Amino acid sequence: MKGYVDFLSLLRTNLFKIGKRMSEASFFNAHYIFIFILCKAKSIDLSRYQKKNIKDYSSFQDFFCRELSEEIKNKINLLNSTELCMPCDGRMGAHGEIKENTLLQAKGVEYSIFRLFGFNNEMTQGYNGGRFANIYLAPEDYHRVHMPFDGFLINTIYCPGDFKSVREKNVKNDKELYVGNERLICEFMTEHGRMSVIFVGAFMVGGIVTTWGGKVNYNRLYTHESFYNDCLFYKKGEEIGYFTMGSTVIVLFDSCWDLDFSSVNQGDRVEFSDAFVTVMKK
Repeated sequence: MKGYVDFLSLLRTNLFKIGKRMSEASFFNAHYIFIFILCKAKSIDLSRYQKKNIKDYSSFQDFFCRELSEEIKNKINLLNSTELCMPCDGRMGAHGEIKENTLLQAKGVEYSIFRLFGFNNEMTQGYNGGRFANIYLAPEDYHRVHMPFDGFLINTIYCPGDFKSVREKNVKNDKELYVGNERLICEFMTEHGRMSVIFVGAFMVGGIVTTWGGKVNYNRLYTHESFYNDCLFYKKGEEIGYFTMGSTVIVLFDSCWDLDFSSVNQGDRVEFSDAFVTVMKK
């Protein structure tokens, strides 16, 4: 049995390495053809991005990590001070209240916030009674992640794990998906309470990059870092990181927040700079 498990682990590792090399390679410019096909098949509008021509992209990875144009980024200024922005493009998944330290992955599929945070009980304190939202990023989506609201980075937790696909079928059936995949929890302190933005890796997605630390590389070891003394402040809409191909972003709010989620519906197509949720005025 041990040999079988070791074989699966080796297979996953090598598949990830192959996928990484393929995404970084140009293959004598063959990547242009595949980018063209993907844009046509998924109706990707390149006018939204800084590089508006397929030939401007040097590789698949360059395309998957494409940056938005300044015009699109500036749409964040249309939101009022009580509106949080969507952290990324994607499709809205399950969302709701964190009850008994439990979140929903999908209807009937629950997972523990303790396991999500790598059993770090100290960091999970205060989230019970708060809110959560899951956003799925498909391979054709914009893959950069932004701050929903102004805040200081105070903690990160890296949890090593699998690179299972986070497509809808797996979300509905694999109870170990979000707590078993590789992930990076980024916790921020805001004027309304604590907020965590969580990068969840997926199939052939092991390249999480943050603006404060670059490519995440902890040698596949659980790592908790504190940033209380670093004064790393990020404004609403500011980029905080990215990953390649498709994956999931989970946003958590502790119980101090008073939020209106009425404009958010599961299954909705969302884009960065859209209004996410609203802070209720007291």
